[in-house]
Amino acid sequence: MKQQTGLTLVELLIAITVSAVLALYTLSLVSSVTDGRRRLEEANFHLDQLQRAESRIETDILELDPERPVKDDYGQTQNSIIANFETFLTFTRKGWSQSLLQLKDNPRSQLQRVSYELAAMSDERCSRAIIPNQRLDQKNLEGYCLIRAYYFHLEHSSYDDPKEVAILGYVKSLDFEFVYKDSDSNLVTTKEWPPAGATGDERPVLIKMTLEHQKYGEITREWLVPQGWPKGTDNADAK
Repeated sequence: MKQQTGLTLVELLIAITVSAVLALYTLSLVSSVTDGRRRLEEANFHLDQLQRAESRIETDILELDPERPVKDDYGQTQNSIIANFETFLTFTRKGWSQSLLQLKDNPRSQLQRVSYELAAMSDERCSRAIIPNQRLDQKNLEGYCLIRAYYFHLEHSSYDDPKEVAILGYVKSLDFEFVYKDSDSNLVTTKEWPPAGATGDERPVLIKMTLEHQKYGEITREWLVPQGWPKGTDNADAK
């Protein structure tokens, strides 16, 4: 009588079960690794973006020129710094570098008019500030992105389009506060600039930013504002 070499039904079922368990384990392991990699990439994206945004804002504020107003389309003088419900934050800054080629062929002012504003994450301008694997679902994202805009000329018209870049996404809220000295040298804090009842001589001595981020929570930063030349001096009047 010949000896049977095939698998019995029980052995076959055991082999199938073991294979299925191994397949599920492998799938779970791959999924776990993929998910871990995705979370790491998202964490790196958030951290890198936040650091770059803070550096950009800090550079602008530390170069702020509180003595350089601008004129609008109607020739009306606009304050060097404007912050209110209509204009989130706009100011004139110094130190706008240019290449040697620009200096030779098309020189421009080193002063720059900069604006910051919030836009809904669904706004197409926010695409750059969104994690790549979430961009297809951009319309359903909550929160805001912070947009930095600048104009190529200080005295620009309302028809000039600014250069806009989304520098930070996943923002819940953002506030700027200004600390200045009143006529009695008392420190006063305001969220609008120029402050109510301004005489024209006020200058912020400190700007405070309070940011609430979807991942990192509340973040506070403070910057001392360069004061430049005292008003009434030849250097200030020369501007």
